[in-house]
Amino acid sequence: MRFSNDKTPYKNHFGAYIAQGGRKSPLGGYYFHIEPVGAGYLNNSMWAGGIYCPDAPTLKAIRTDIYEHTDEYKAIIKNSEFTGTFKWFDGNKLTTAPKGFSKDFPDIELIKSKDYTFYRNIGEQTLLSGCLFEESIRVFRLMLPFNRFMNRAIQYHLEK
Repeated sequence: MRFSNDKTPYKNHFGAYIAQGGRKSPLGGYYFHIEPVGAGYLNNSMWAGGIYCPDAPTLKAIRTDIYEHTDEYKAIIKNSEFTGTFKWFDGNKLTTAPKGFSKDFPDIELIKSKDYTFYRNIGEQTLLSGCLFEESIRVFRLMLPFNRFMNRAIQYHLEK
């Protein structure tokens, strides 16, 4: 930056990821991201949770648990409070059934994902209010059942 004509900071956001075992842990966790708003910036501030870009054994463990406990998983992600709060990062998906899983599985779309992450944008009003901390706690509490499912799947299947 010192000799560059463009003095825009390299990193214009703050992000924190919290998971059991630290940031290198294969377990799901909670992500808090704040970016400036206005002056050409989009509002990309968000709360997120789950597992982003897991390695192959972790991804297989998650898919296996969803396959074996589909109703439990669907009860979590289709809960009205959960769906009313979070959006799915759905861009990274397989086009066919994952290797080792039946194409005839009725809920095949649930195990085609390569990431298991949900997010919620933080509005400018919330960012600037005095209730950001309380709202963060509320949002992350709603994420808890999802992360517990993910982490149970990983711990059980990777220990086998």
